[in-house]
Amino acid sequence: MKVVNICYHPESSKSVFLGHIFKNMEPFYTKPINSLKLGIAIVSNLSSNYSICYIDRINLKKYMVLNKIAFPVLHSSYK
Repeated sequence: MKVVNICYHPESSKSVFLGHIFKNMEPFYTKPINSLKLGIAIVSNLSSNYSICYIDRINLKKYMVLNKIAFPVLHSSYK
């Protein structure tokens, strides 16, 4: 998801990310292992619709490099 805003969802009383979902995700490399196993991907084709994602339900965070390659954030907590 490419986050556009952080909002409060009044029906659930929780914070949410508001953004667009990436429709395509491909491995950045395949050798020595597929980068998708490490959470590294080339992402593209953003949806035009907005989606919400509850912040407390996210178990893996990623950041983007060069606007298309997503890397996992080290030291992020898993729930």
